[in-house]
Amino acid sequence: MATGKWPQVDPTPGQVKLSEFYMRFRAKHGYSPTLRDICDGMRLKKTWVCELVSGLIDLGLYERDVRKRRSLKLTRDGEEFHRTLSNTDTNTGTKTGRNTGVT
Repeated sequence: MATGKWPQVDPTPGQVKLSEFYMRFRAKHGYSPTLRDICDGMRLKKTWVCELVSGLIDLGLYERDVRKRRSLKLTRDGEEFHRTLSNTDTNTGTKTGRNTGVT
């Protein structure tokens, strides 16, 4: 059930980059990345990736089962976040018109 938090949540630039990596990885491979996949793909240390992931979970954008590999997944708020992100130029923060019906 959507909690209505988005768009009030304010992820950090690092969390946004991790989310973008997550979406690219899922699109390419068809499954979620492990923490090691994220570390290798983003060239970050595991402690930093764990902090970013924890922050995304705290924001309600992701959830995971620590007992399982590849258990990181988007919540409904996370899906809405990514729809909004795909409509925003990450360099300027402005709407791009993609998927909005605006040109």
